[in-house]
Amino acid sequence: MKKDHVFIGYIVHQKRLSGWLSLVFFFACFSVSYTKADAPEIQTLLKASVYEKVLKDRDTIAYASLDPVRGPTGLLGYKKYSFYAAMLVHSNLAVTRQILTNYKLYAEMIPYIDKARYSESTRILEIEGGIWNFKLISEVTFTEVSDRWIQFEITKGHFLGLKGNLYFDNLGEKGTIVYLEGNILGKKWPPAFIVERGAEIVFRFTGSKMRSYIESKKYETIVKGDNTHGEPKVPQPKRRF
Repeated sequence: MKKDHVFIGYIVHQKRLSGWLSLVFFFACFSVSYTKADAPEIQTLLKASVYEKVLKDRDTIAYASLDPVRGPTGLLGYKKYSFYAAMLVHSNLAVTRQILTNYKLYAEMIPYIDKARYSESTRILEIEGGIWNFKLISEVTFTEVSDRWIQFEITKGHFLGLKGNLYFDNLGEKGTIVYLEGNILGKKWPPAFIVERGAEIVFRFTGSKMRSYIESKKYETIVKGDNTHGEPKVPQPKRRF
């Protein structure tokens, strides 16, 4: 009987061990696939009609919203601010990405940005700008996930804690489609018309300016040792809040 018990116990132990190892293997595989995941296709992030407008009409589309958070009592009084913008650029992915990740050009490309200082060692962009008597002063940290995906987070200043992504899709002869998104939870906000409609106006205008700049430079050799990185920032008001 004892031998039987030992044998049965061994089988149960082996099954448990096998199940545990399978679980570990599953999570290991899932973790690997997640960490190596590439950017989602931008087409999957937009409604079909919106994506069509971006491609055919070359609209620079933008949307921003500030909504109450419904959920746990700990989030009472909080609002979620989220935004996205997309545009099609008649230039290849390499040139488009390089210009949009060259921080030194932002003050030149975007009228709403007064200063843009970038540190290669820390990958932090110090940015100042504004619109309608409201001012934005922030520091943004960037992480390059792949050639089609850049993550960013505001680590100091206005909109502290805002996180987002910048995606690129190569559409061959049509050019490159660029998608920017971000969100943050908070209690204190500027007037809704500033962070919603105001932001949409800024995104559209900024996107058009950036697109014109990129397309005017696409035949030039811009790889001249200046490979600094950055990404479109949320232009904000000119009064501190």
